[in-house]
Amino acid sequence: MSKYSFYINKYQEDLLKDLDTLVRIPSVSDETNPVDKKPFGQGVAHAFEAYEDIAKRLGFEVEQDDGYAISANYLDGEDYVGVLGHLDIIDAHNKEDWEYDPYKLTVKDGILYGRGVNDDKGPLLINLYAVRILRDMGCTFKRPVKVIAGGAEETTWNCMKHYFKTHKQPLMGYSPDGNFPIVNGEKGILTFETSYPKEDGVFKVVEIRGFEQDYMIPSQIEVCVYCEKVEGLSTELKNAFKDHEATFTFTGKSALTRNPQRAVNPLFELADFVQKYSMYFDGGFVALLQDVAQYLKDPYGQDCNIYYEDVDMGKTSIAAYMLQMKEDSYSVRMDLRYPKGIDSLQIEASLCALFPSLKKIREKRLLFVPKDSELIQKLADAYYSVTQEKAEPITKGGASYARVLDCGIAFGATFDGYDTKCHQPNESMPLNDLLRALEIYCEAIYLLACE
Repeated sequence: MSKYSFYINKYQEDLLKDLDTLVRIPSVSDETNPVDKKPFGQGVAHAFEAYEDIAKRLGFEVEQDDGYAISANYLDGEDYVGVLGHLDIIDAHNKEDWEYDPYKLTVKDGILYGRGVNDDKGPLLINLYAVRILRDMGCTFKRPVKVIAGGAEETTWNCMKHYFKTHKQPLMGYSPDGNFPIVNGEKGILTFETSYPKEDGVFKVVEIRGFEQDYMIPSQIEVCVYCEKVEGLSTELKNAFKDHEATFTFTGKSALTRNPQRAVNPLFELADFVQKYSMYFDGGFVALLQDVAQYLKDPYGQDCNIYYEDVDMGKTSIAAYMLQMKEDSYSVRMDLRYPKGIDSLQIEASLCALFPSLKKIREKRLLFVPKDSELIQKLADAYYSVTQEKAEPITKGGASYARVLDCGIAFGATFDGYDTKCHQPNESMPLNDLLRALEIYCEAIYLLACE
């Protein structure tokens, strides 16, 4: 039993009710039709309203930022401690692949299921409760605390860009949108797209399926082709056609593009198939997949001359994904993560030498905070006080709001050893992990704001 246990038990039922309220809101960010005070659509606006109700009930003052972000504030002051999370989510997609309703909190055998329980509604919510618990315990706050929620973390990050135009940076802070023990490094991110013009071929590519989710290497790709003169094909190919159309399926193992080493990318199986039957396919399609296979197979970028390894942050990585057919071209995207020690312009130059018409889609600066900083030392102490384990800082390829902080890192809420299926069907988190994270955040906020 810790000094926080009584209050965590006291609030557990309310916490789960509030989490259910947030999970039930399909708050997918949508900037296509912005309206006043709702720049990310109705779903995110609804989530902000629910968050405001919860925060006010827990004793916070709430500040809306024109619908871009919402801040639950305890006390006023310039030098505040900031906690940055997000209320927007990745669409549940393929709901038939979910064991439980993605937009309803389900508790089964000690596991919480639902979109957002881990990324990032659950972790954001328990930070509100952590502040409330410290207040109930009579702790004296020497610094204000702001638990800030954005509405476009999964897309443009326009929420935080807007917020920090008019708000001062926190003295120090963290984002509960990563892993325990401490993520002091987040690799730089570069995403490029390369295109190859369409040419004539015996096979006309009609449709490419399998790339519904961005920044995800799919487990399966389907390529549908049309052939006018099937009779001239080999028996093996001819048998695949019905009414002049055939669908070829290529399978692998799915993973997030930030972890290509965990995937079996079906694009490479497709590339082998197209190379074998290159005499039938469109020359542009053949050339694209040939280059994908030649330069992008190694997940660490050795084949495309971008490999680099830093002693603190690890290796570069690169993932080919999002193969698309456009009106007059085929394209593929490549997602890169890189450590300190290699320049983004150097990476871009290496890829430009290999791929025609390279276009940058996304760029995010890397984050690295030395392990001897005051922030990391205090968060390490908080982690140790609860787990009795030394908090060794780690580097991740993912991106949290810590990147927008002048002094901030990602801190929890995922513990090592459990696959939360972030961005995938059946997103989940053990209830005990959520409550243990709450205990860690209580101690973290105490050390940062009260001690």
